[in-house]
Amino acid sequence: LALAMVYNGTDGNTKKQMEEMLHKANLTPEDINQSYKDLVTALQSHDPKVELSISNAISYRNTFPVKQNFITTNQNFYQAEVSGLDFTKSAETLKTVNGWVNTKTKGKIDKIIEAVKNEDIMYLLNAIYFNGQWTYSFDTDATTNRPFTKENKTTIEVPTMTIEKPFKFYSHAKFDLLEMPYGGGKYSMLIFLPGKGKNTSDVISLLTPENVNDWISKMTE
Repeated sequence: LALAMVYNGTDGNTKKQMEEMLHKANLTPEDINQSYKDLVTALQSHDPKVELSISNAISYRNTFPVKQNFITTNQNFYQAEVSGLDFTKSAETLKTVNGWVNTKTKGKIDKIIEAVKNEDIMYLLNAIYFNGQWTYSFDTDATTNRPFTKENKTTIEVPTMTIEKPFKFYSHAKFDLLEMPYGGGKYSMLIFLPGKGKNTSDVISLLTPENVNDWISKMTE
């Protein structure tokens, strides 16, 4: 979404390159913007048991002339909150930008920029807040200490939640894959557990859209 907002400020060859990079070649700018607007609307109303908010903002140096069309397009399609700030007042700018992120993520992310640099002209911000209830809730009384093997092969005891319900699962030579649904099941979390003798890098090296789609299609309860 942030890249799509940037796209609205491009022209010529840069615009064509961004359309290809966003996999939106051969679409009009209006269609591209509308597709993102529809996507956000669909995601936020996908599951009433899941709270998902997607927010966008543009903060720019108030001495920098920004074309009105760029601002209105991003306001209309991305509901972007736009503000011209005095970047020479570093503390105030940091407070405004970081405060926006803090509010939109309900305190989960309290800082997005550390300093306002002399070359900074504009910040395009996208914040996502997700809070989903598990379809199957864990019983806190069933939490017990279990051994967990770290990457360096040492073992530590960690509080481990336990549940027995019908979950989708797939066993690969290098990992086990578990799907845990949220709410009505339209959102879920995929958990990859490296197999014995394997580590996270062994799994990450296999992560391509094609592979993940293949593994998901092979999952069974």
